[in-house]
Amino acid sequence: MDSWIEIRIPEHHKVMVSFQEVNIAGTPYCGFDKISLYSEHPKNKGVIDEICTNHKPPISVYNVSKLYIHFKSVTLYPGTGFRLDFSFHALSALPQQLSDGRWNCSVPHWPDFRLHFPCNLVSDCVGGEDEVDCPYTSHVCGPGFQSANGTCLQFVKTDQNISWNTASKTCESRGMLLMAANTPAEWVATVDILRYRPFEYLLYGLVPASPSLPYMYSHGFAGLDGIFRHFLPIDVYYGTSDCTGIYILKNEDLRVFTPNCYSAMASMFVCKFAVSGDDTLPQMPVSLTANWSCIPDRFRCDDFWHCPDGLDELMCDHRGYLQAKSGQPPPALIDIDSDGKLRAVQPLSMTHELLCPETHFQCPGSNFYCFPVYLRCNGVFDCPGKQDETACDTYTCPGYYRCRSSHVCLHPDHVCDGWSQCPEGDDELLCDLSCPDTCVCHGLAFTCTARFAASSYLELRFLDASGSGMTPRDVVNNTMIAYLSFNNCNISVLEDMNFVNLQILDLSDNYIKSLGYKIFVIYII
Repeated sequence: MDSWIEIRIPEHHKVMVSFQEVNIAGTPYCGFDKISLYSEHPKNKGVIDEICTNHKPPISVYNVSKLYIHFKSVTLYPGTGFRLDFSFHALSALPQQLSDGRWNCSVPHWPDFRLHFPCNLVSDCVGGEDEVDCPYTSHVCGPGFQSANGTCLQFVKTDQNISWNTASKTCESRGMLLMAANTPAEWVATVDILRYRPFEYLLYGLVPASPSLPYMYSHGFAGLDGIFRHFLPIDVYYGTSDCTGIYILKNEDLRVFTPNCYSAMASMFVCKFAVSGDDTLPQMPVSLTANWSCIPDRFRCDDFWHCPDGLDELMCDHRGYLQAKSGQPPPALIDIDSDGKLRAVQPLSMTHELLCPETHFQCPGSNFYCFPVYLRCNGVFDCPGKQDETACDTYTCPGYYRCRSSHVCLHPDHVCDGWSQCPEGDDELLCDLSCPDTCVCHGLAFTCTARFAASSYLELRFLDASGSGMTPRDVVNNTMIAYLSFNNCNISVLEDMNFVNLQILDLSDNYIKSLGYKIFVIYII
């Protein structure tokens, strides 16, 4: 391809030129595709500027009578091309460009220049005129901030690339955190930011889940606030570093990169106010109804929650959630998948309300996901407001399985399901244990009314064999027993016993006439 166009500028006018989009197969050395601007015909000299990469050049003003735009491509796949805007202005009506590259836009006929200053999250005008009427400008957070469900986001663009650590410290110095979406609304805001800055990298406040966390968390990321991000459509792969960044292509193809935390990798990041969570505790189950008929229609899908549960924003047709193929967009059910990792495994219907099953709970003030009960008080922040780890010392769960030495509780459906949700894995013990026909069993505690093959249950801890006719000879190999009752078993001769873990022995209501020589031995450890 080799084409050019001529622009004739009226007398006593200048031409203002801006590139709104550049997508060519170029190189920094101009070896392939190239856009050239000339003040004379391309066959002659007089080149003004050359664009050989996808980096958009700054807004320019030229005092020429003719401007030639020349595009030459020598590749089979030249990209989608470029879009150039131009306008003519009287010499006395032009905005002035300052030494720092910004423009003084407080001039008459500002709307005539507006097309050259698109919404791009950066104030190219000294007075910020180019960002005032942008769709993301928030009346809630004030100038320079976006709003995502009340959370205020500040976009930062530096002149040079900086490291992830520098971005994080910059946000901290402003009393904020390096952004990592904590709700679907914030994720939509992230995608919107990337739409305005396509092909650019965004340093993101995510870190891979700590290796000390249970295996179920191993696939994902946590924010700098310590909250695990269940809904983010990003997976951790082996070899990733401790820092993350993301970028999005024109077709909304999300990409993740993992820079070295100390290397200058990107010039874009977002700071956000650290918002404290709702003090309300999770309930099992929780149901929050949503009825937006009580709010004016103009408040629907305006990027701000007016309904308590946010449904006026989460069911907008124009919003799309970029999700991994293995996940589900909200609302959905979080649970362990076939690989033993926590994911959104099942979509939920939510016409007017989100109902979580009794196996799950809902975080107060959010209707994104139903979380399994075993995430409550497990030492990991799962709710956006950290409420799942609140008041754990008084947390009770009647009717659920309480994990050993832990506050974690499991619904019976999650006991013996093939994955360990308890910190010590006790929910997967004894899953193949069959109770003898003559006994009632609770784990390794048996209450039996007749003799059974105790040697088949060597892990037995508790045995109440009252009235069963059993004797110590029947359990001679069950050395793990701590409680043993042979009440009313017609025992007359008591032979030597060797139960090193025995703490309680009940031999009442028997007719014992003879005791073994070593029947009672004290073991000192």
